[in-house]
Amino acid sequence: MRTRIAPTPNGHLHLGNIFNFIYTAYMANKKGLELGLRIDDHDHIRCKDIYIEEVFEAIKLLEIDIDFGPKNLRDFKNNFSQAKKHNEYWDFLKGLERKFNCECSRKKIFENNEQGLYPGFCKNKEISFVQDLHAIRYNSPNTSYHFDGKEISIQRDIGDIILWRKDNIPSYQLVSIYEDFSDKVTHIFRGEDLLTSSAIQIALANDFGLSTFPKIENFSHHSLVIENGEKLSKSRHSDSVMEALREDPSIIYLLFSEFMTLQPSENLSELISKN
Repeated sequence: MRTRIAPTPNGHLHLGNIFNFIYTAYMANKKGLELGLRIDDHDHIRCKDIYIEEVFEAIKLLEIDIDFGPKNLRDFKNNFSQAKKHNEYWDFLKGLERKFNCECSRKKIFENNEQGLYPGFCKNKEISFVQDLHAIRYNSPNTSYHFDGKEISIQRDIGDIILWRKDNIPSYQLVSIYEDFSDKVTHIFRGEDLLTSSAIQIALANDFGLSTFPKIENFSHHSLVIENGEKLSKSRHSDSVMEALREDPSIIYLLFSEFMTLQPSENLSELISKN
């Protein structure tokens, strides 16, 4: 059985990223799972080498042992970069029946729905796909999933998401289920802000016929690190924690222990043994 750490290298790491690394490593040990590293650089325009190197440095400083995946930047670029798998993702998408082509702009969608949920304009138009003009959307099912008592409705909360963008880049959701299936991942640990991602990925995996994709009971969503009432994220330009991590990793582990209401621990082995 397997799990993975799967950062997107489009900005400096923040405390929320680091806590997810620790939480995933901790849970992998508690459940006896192999732990892998997957770096999501499918949107290669926004991803930079400096951010990828930061991921490897953080894992080393945290003393997290990785069982599968890239070992360093060079290994990643040569053997694991998703930017080189464009044709694989395209061929994979061909196997999905529940999809349609869409010519709508983001502006048009938001004019009709304040949340940006797709209103279904192109569902029945039978548009022939033309790169740079059309996106490919998931004709999502009318179903719901429950995670720890929280209901996520695919149609109400997510809608017909984009699987292939107009700029000829696959979506995160498509790439994520392909990579998790290919890596034989059985358990996924992520923040509670990704409940909708978990729900749509389970639905997609079902429609792709991926019988070995992680089951709903093998998804776990931890609390978010909150700063001034808002979750930490790269899009908010949260301060990098790398300086603190380089200076003294034990401080980060103590913060994590407090955040997760675990016994105070200064490193991963102590965290595991005490909890």
